[in-house]
Amino acid sequence: MNVHSPIIDSRRRAVLKGQRDAFVSLAKTQRRISWQYRKWALEDQARGDRKAFLKHAAEARRLWREARWHLDYARNITWH
Repeated sequence: MNVHSPIIDSRRRAVLKGQRDAFVSLAKTQRRISWQYRKWALEDQARGDRKAFLKHAAEARRLWREARWHLDYARNITWH
C-alpha cells in the first residue's frame, strides 16, 4: 500500500494549513490586545498609578512574548 497517497497528503496539507492559519490569527489578536494593554499602562503611568501600570505593562509583555512564540511555531509547522 502506498503510504504517500495524494488524498492523504492533500488532507494533511489542509490540516497543517488550518493549524498554521489559526496560530497566525491568534498571534495577531494577541499583538492587538498587547498594544491596548500598553496604552493602558502609559495612561496609568501618566496618572501616577504605579500598581496598575506594572500590571498592564506585565500583561502587555506577556501577550507580545506569546504572540511571538505562536508566530514562530506557525512558521515551523512542516508540510511532511
